[in-house]
Amino acid sequence: MTDKPRLAVIHYLNTLPLVWGMLHGQEQEAFELSFSTPSVCAESLKRGTVDVGIIPVIEYQRIPDLLVVPEIAIVSRQRVRSLLLFSKRGIREARTVALDTSSRTSVAITRILFSEYYKTQPKFDDCTPDLDSMLRYHDAALLIGDAAMRAPQNNLLVYDLAEQWHEFSGKPLVMAVWALRRAVADRVSSRTFFDSRAYGMSHLEEIIRSESSRSGWTEEDIREYYTKDLDYSMNEESLAGLKLFFELSQKLGLIDLPRKFEFLPGVSSMASSKA
Repeated sequence: MTDKPRLAVIHYLNTLPLVWGMLHGQEQEAFELSFSTPSVCAESLKRGTVDVGIIPVIEYQRIPDLLVVPEIAIVSRQRVRSLLLFSKRGIREARTVALDTSSRTSVAITRILFSEYYKTQPKFDDCTPDLDSMLRYHDAALLIGDAAMRAPQNNLLVYDLAEQWHEFSGKPLVMAVWALRRAVADRVSSRTFFDSRAYGMSHLEEIIRSESSRSGWTEEDIREYYTKDLDYSMNEESLAGLKLFFELSQKLGLIDLPRKFEFLPGVSSMASSKA
């Protein structure tokens, strides 16, 4: 047995710069690690079987007594390429939509886009993330993460969820944050997360080489993904996008009254980012 806080790691390409230090750097002794999908990570945190996890950001509104690590998030400011809607027809013509059961935030964004942007009300079904089976009985399908990146796009219309959100709202899409149970706050330091991110960003080429074969993307694709598509900071623009997302999620009955983030106290990441 160990008395280390238990941390759920999502082994998707977009999380690796944040967790690389915990996997390979000096921070690897800080936590007892487990691996899961975004939705399972959120459920584990809700049940208390883990203490910390990268969770779909909407789950902060559904799980009580959480704190958020400040200044860190997984954000797309315009496109993301790993959250995709595949459709056999124009997206506004889709009447049935299959939703990836691995996802929580992307499912909410998809529902918001259909209601508020496309102005349609298709039937949604939760489905195992397999594009062929999803589209066998549905007009469109949402896939996230590695499954979306590897999925063939032949004869399909493909919509980047972050691009669609940006076209609709003019704001970045915040996908995930580090969250922890309030009960372990005195055992967890913000600096661990800042240092792990700094380690990952300084080892991007190592991550790119290790993941190119597994992800199905070329090294050039992954490099562009990390350096142009994604941002790992939380700023005022991101928080404004989150505010709108939470307001629209409440409007659609996806969450109750939104609550503001409560942050884990700790040092600023600025010292680590300059190191």
